[in-house]
Amino acid sequence: MGSDYANEADLCWRKVSELDARLNGCENRARTFNRRESIFHLPQTNYTDRIRDLRRLFEPHQILWTVASKWVNAVTNWLEVQFETLNGEMVATSICDWHRQARQAKGLLRAFPDLYHVAWLVEADLANFEEWLPVIEYLRMPGIRQRHWRDLALHTGAELTPGDMTIVTLMRQNMLAHVEFIAQLCSQIEREFSIETRLEKMRSEWKTIRSVWKPFDGDVKILGDASDVLALVDRHIIAVQVIRSDPFVAPFAFAAQEWEAVLIKTQDNMFKWLELQRQYVTLHPLFGSERIANEFASITGQSAQRFSAIDSLWQQLTDNAEKLSSLLAFMSSDSLQDGLKELGDAIASVEHQPESCWRKSGASSRASILSITINFYCCCP
Repeated sequence: MGSDYANEADLCWRKVSELDARLNGCENRARTFNRRESIFHLPQTNYTDRIRDLRRLFEPHQILWTVASKWVNAVTNWLEVQFETLNGEMVATSICDWHRQARQAKGLLRAFPDLYHVAWLVEADLANFEEWLPVIEYLRMPGIRQRHWRDLALHTGAELTPGDMTIVTLMRQNMLAHVEFIAQLCSQIEREFSIETRLEKMRSEWKTIRSVWKPFDGDVKILGDASDVLALVDRHIIAVQVIRSDPFVAPFAFAAQEWEAVLIKTQDNMFKWLELQRQYVTLHPLFGSERIANEFASITGQSAQRFSAIDSLWQQLTDNAEKLSSLLAFMSSDSLQDGLKELGDAIASVEHQPESCWRKSGASSRASILSITINFYCCCP
């Protein structure tokens, strides 16, 4: 695009902009004059038809030089800037709009040979550039990655470095001749980007999910309602299994497999946690009460001490959970898995002791145990 062409287009655009401003001023003054005529009960002068006629004669010139100026300035910029900074969709929309307007202006300026020739030149330039829009749009898709550039370079035999490339580079490498391959490649890019986006979306959903702990007895806390979290885990496990069966998953196969493992571990640990929590909540009023502990101690001499270790382990696990901001990070950790196994073994060693102690205890001990247990559950939040 010659500099003289660009300068002339800019100069003419400034002139039509000035004329457009003057016509706007005429319209404003015409309304003012009509209002004054109305105030003084004078006949209304018809300025509207006159200005409309001027607008109709002026519009083709305004369209032509506005399009010409926008086109020459935009294409100069597009040809020089790095290709990876271009917005392919914006380029395509602009070119299609300008091409349509140039064609319209050319049709309205047939009575002005010089202007008609300018309109023909602008339309021809836009039509030539429009042929490159598929290449530009395809190669500026949001999901294109370095591996796709390598595939394209391997197919075309061209040296393609996205960071140092411009539209001129693509034109010199005659990428238009490979538009069919580029279209197929971009279909693959679109599918892969969909997988990448879905994986990222699932991970981002977990960033806002926190553990909800509620008080149980004194400093003891338990996990609150986890039904929504379990439902989310279940949905995500199904979603990632669908992703893993996608024929375009290859670049993300390892990431999808890792994410599925994290989700399954989270699900397993949550089920295990809730089961141990149920057992812990059942045992706590029995062994957590000093009076009941003394009753059991008089019979077994060891269950209360064992539960004290369970209580310490429970407190340690809940403290660790509160320190982590992410529920997923805590529930999928290897340390939690080990802690839950240790807690499960400890609970298993004492969970049948109350029944045994109950059978061995006397009537007065049983009444005391029942009274304390009922009072605990009545007062427990």
